[in-house]
Amino acid sequence: MKPQGRSLVAAAAAATLLLAAGCGPEKLPANSTSKNAPGAKKKKNGIAEVTTILRVAGVAATLEEKGKDGAFHAADVGRPLQRGAVLRAGKGVRARIVLSDRTVLSLNEQSELRIDDVRRLTLARGEVYAEVEHGSQALVITTPAGPVRVTGTKLDVKVHSSKRATVDVSRGTVEVGEGGRRLAVGAGERAELERGRAPRVGTPGDLSALTRWAREALRTPKHEHASSEGFGSLTARIPGSRATRPLELRAQTVRVTIRDNIARTEIEQRFYNPSRRTLEGRYRFPLPSGASISRLALQVGKKLEEGEIVERRRAQRIFNKIVSDTIRPRDPALLEWVGGRTFRMRIFPIPPRSERRVIIAYTQALSASFGRYRYVYPMDGGNRSTRVGNFKVEVDVAHSRGLSGLRAPLYPVLREKTAAGGAKLSYEASDFRPRASFVVGFASGSSPELSISTFAASSGPAKTTTTAKTASKKTVHAKRNAKRDASQTAATSKPSLHGASFFSAVFRPELPSAARVGKRDLLLLVDSSYSARHTFKLARAAVAAFLAELDLERTRFNVMACDARCKLLGPGFRKPDADARRAARKFLAGVQPGGSSDIQLAMARAAELAKASGSKGRVHVLYIGDGRPTAGELRSGLLARRVVGSLRPVGAELSALQIGEDAEGLFLSAAARRLGGRVYRVSNGEDIEKRVLAVASALYRPTLTDITLDFEGLAVDAVYPRHLPTVAAGSEVHIVGRFRRPGKGVLRVRGRIGGRAFERRYPLALAVDDSARANTFIPRIWAKRHIDALTLDDYDSHRAEIVRLSKRHTVLSRATALLVLENERMYREFGVRRKRNRVYWKGDKKIAKKTARDTPAKVATASKTPALGSEARGRTGAASHAHGTGKS
Repeated sequence: MKPQGRSLVAAAAAATLLLAAGCGPEKLPANSTSKNAPGAKKKKNGIAEVTTILRVAGVAATLEEKGKDGAFHAADVGRPLQRGAVLRAGKGVRARIVLSDRTVLSLNEQSELRIDDVRRLTLARGEVYAEVEHGSQALVITTPAGPVRVTGTKLDVKVHSSKRATVDVSRGTVEVGEGGRRLAVGAGERAELERGRAPRVGTPGDLSALTRWAREALRTPKHEHASSEGFGSLTARIPGSRATRPLELRAQTVRVTIRDNIARTEIEQRFYNPSRRTLEGRYRFPLPSGASISRLALQVGKKLEEGEIVERRRAQRIFNKIVSDTIRPRDPALLEWVGGRTFRMRIFPIPPRSERRVIIAYTQALSASFGRYRYVYPMDGGNRSTRVGNFKVEVDVAHSRGLSGLRAPLYPVLREKTAAGGAKLSYEASDFRPRASFVVGFASGSSPELSISTFAASSGPAKTTTTAKTASKKTVHAKRNAKRDASQTAATSKPSLHGASFFSAVFRPELPSAARVGKRDLLLLVDSSYSARHTFKLARAAVAAFLAELDLERTRFNVMACDARCKLLGPGFRKPDADARRAARKFLAGVQPGGSSDIQLAMARAAELAKASGSKGRVHVLYIGDGRPTAGELRSGLLARRVVGSLRPVGAELSALQIGEDAEGLFLSAAARRLGGRVYRVSNGEDIEKRVLAVASALYRPTLTDITLDFEGLAVDAVYPRHLPTVAAGSEVHIVGRFRRPGKGVLRVRGRIGGRAFERRYPLALAVDDSARANTFIPRIWAKRHIDALTLDDYDSHRAEIVRLSKRHTVLSRATALLVLENERMYREFGVRRKRNRVYWKGDKKIAKKTARDTPAKVATASKTPALGSEARGRTGAASHAHGTGKS
């Protein structure tokens, strides 16, 4: 399947239908127009009107209306509906109905709805999503299991059988049941209705996933809001001059392997020089938050030459020296951090009318919400993106507890099953210029509250190849530099990690649904600086979507736009009614992005507003922007501490909605964790309403705050994150740490939920065996977290330790670079030590080992290692230890 790049937008718009039905969308009849479409006229001689019908090609059924003769006939868009009208949607058919009071109904497939009156409906079967207009009279939706009374809210009502129905509330309050069994259900809650029994209230699943059909099928994602700064900018220059030449990215193949909550991404690129001059290629790209680069390989002749981690300034000197040597042209490559989440790769030489092949790999941990994971391969959303001659992505997904709901909503993908219940997604296009990131979502089966995996320490220090003696003065000088750097590192570094083993834990607490979130004030703090000019439209759309989801009864809001100064919508906080939402949209429409980004000042102004409001302990600040300061305090660690110092005294919480693929996340993540919030991200091309709904619904779910972990009876240290984020019901947190010796003990988790103390204890065994050697991703993830912590604490004083950790665990950091040289002789010439054994985690059951001297075809593997997360075997090490609910 190779759709042309120019057809991407149309294909992406239909992606949901392609995945759901395996075929393309059918064109609507000529009279099937949207209520907002040109020429659509509002009918006044009825109590409702069908505004949209959506069908799937190959499905014969349609939306039907019951006639006076008792038979069902096709219903057309725009036809007025009278009292008593009965609508029936067949398989593959969805409809949108607007009542005369402006209440909007989305009717799902295989549903039957009777419109008894403007404020009275009967859902006989199926599902309806209602956006109810606020009015003096409640809207009543009658189901076979009981009535639902609604005033000014958003909710999803689903009839499961003739005796059972569920009601999921995303905004406002709903009353369910009859007589003495009536029960109020608030935003972020689910009501279970069963005939003959009292209603029950609990926590729903992911509301954004539950209501996806209503948004994505009837409202195409707004790609025009995507950022114009995205994945990959490619330039080339003539060495020794400022002159530039065009450079082509002929091919890019992305191979993704996802096993449980760990994802490995390998990118193979082929750069082509169409000019007559030898060029140096420069490729910039952002890395997903939390990911760590572990591999850079450059093809030299017929061989892939693996890169080495080198102190950054030293690597730059070596690379520049080679590039400036025009007498002896050689083949280096350099990969380094340049700011935020952006990395830059430099390749030299790219000969005239020739191409170079390079491979980059990184690993990341994914987090789930109600058992649903989300992987994002960041790509561009604007016209400045790099065009790819041939683009291909392959995603291989498997989960130890089963796999379901696998989908890539923005691209028409091909899907095939794999062994052990896994699946592969693939997409390919020619002359490709991306308009959206590649997003993959999938769900797993029920998971325990705590899962543990371990990695065994090696029996000895990592072996390295020694530098051979040579008579060359340059070689001697390089060796002295290497020894000097090594001695400086040893003098300032912490004790060796030799003998330590590592563990990885996923904590998914089951929280009591009775802990309803109380009233709160929300400050939407929008970055309006010059750096946000490309994402400001998306930020405005996020604010509009967020206000549409806020609960009228439990939430007040204000909006602040900040660059080097701050502008406020108005004094105090207000209810998110229609007039207030309109005023907020008008306020942001009048803001022109410009000036520097002083986040320290913005947070101080937010604290002043929270203090003046008198609502101590109830203000939640939601920062919307890229998180990149350009004025005020710029150092991540100090900025995080000053933000906490401003907001904590006034009892304010902090969360962030990061926009753009190059957003800075280090200080925001640290500050949000310490202030009872967390960081959410919007990738280019995603449905902004879906992402905002996920954030808004979390505000109303029960949350576990002030979390502390105690490992009783276990020799555990260096556990990250140091401060655990607030965990909403259905969410999880990924924890890594190290332990000095095996043992059995108890993990005690303490915190607060709904103002009450929370404590649970989980029996825990940390052990290692040969099988634990398979989990080679764990020490790299730990090293990345440890390096981030050292960077926040004091980057300058910990720089030597960061370099040491980066080299030991092959994790690229802002203090190091990945350097590829032409051959082993060049590594010796420049005094760069080579690791004899490389261990790559590739998501399979075996360890892939590769020596520095091996060619790509010579890969030795260890055997007898179980799959990641294979709890059924009851083994320690690579097998995860699963624990259910502990004692409360």
